[in-house]
Order: sequence, then structure tokens, then C-alpha cells
Amino acid sequence: MAKRPGGMCGSLCGPRARGMLFLPALMAVVIGGGGTAASAEDPLDTSLPSAVAEEEESLYGLNLRGYWSLNSGHLEEAEALFNQVLVRQPTDLPANLNLALVEMRTNRLSQARARLARMRQLYPGDPRITPFLENLR
Repeated sequence: MAKRPGGMCGSLCGPRARGMLFLPALMAVVIGGGGTAASAEDPLDTSLPSAVAEEEESLYGLNLRGYWSLNSGHLEEAEALFNQVLVRQPTDLPANLNLALVEMRTNRLSQARARLARMRQLYPGDPRITPFLENLR
């Protein structure tokens, strides 16, 4: 078997790759993937909120907490968190898309439409916007 650059497992074992491999597991917990609830013994059950608290002031941390709140049904909290991101970075696409989702779920469809139209102008070729627009039709 030929060796890959960077050793036996190549770039898949580097520190950056390990973080990338953790992210899907993290997102599965955030969005409830896997079909099972976290148990009391689940280390992510306690470490995820503390990891998010450490990132609290970063845009990534605010977006992650907003996403967590959105998927937990805490729409007011999610809206407040996404708005915190948008105060610092008004063109942040994930925060705008998730805020549009909050607006759709709270029956503020004209606000969601306007937000998505602005995002379409700023990011004309981004395929993430299309499903949101289709849900408004």
C-alpha cells in the first residue's frame, strides 16, 4: 500500500482534519441527528454547552447558539442571538437565513421575503437561499 503524503493516513489525521471530523458529530447533536436523545453519560451532553459558552462572543459561537435555540424551539432566544451576529456582521448569510426561518415560523412572511431578497442580491449564486425562497411560495 502506497503511503499518502503526511504519513499513513495523509491529511485525514492532521489537527485540522480532526476538527473537521468532530464538526459533523457536533452538528448531529445540535440538530438531534442519530435518532437518540443524549444520555446522562454522554460527554457531549455536558461539554457542548460549555464549549459554546467559551465561543459566546465570537460570531461562530453566537450562530451556533442561535442554531441550537432554533432547533430546540426557543425562537425568541434564537432571534436575539442571530440579531447579535447581524449587529456585528449584517451580511452574515447563515445568521440571515436562520433569522428568515425564525420569521417564517412566527408568521412574519413579508420580513422573511425581504431578508431573503437582500441575501439573493448579496449572494446571487448561493444555492442555500433557494430552499428558503421556495418555502415562501
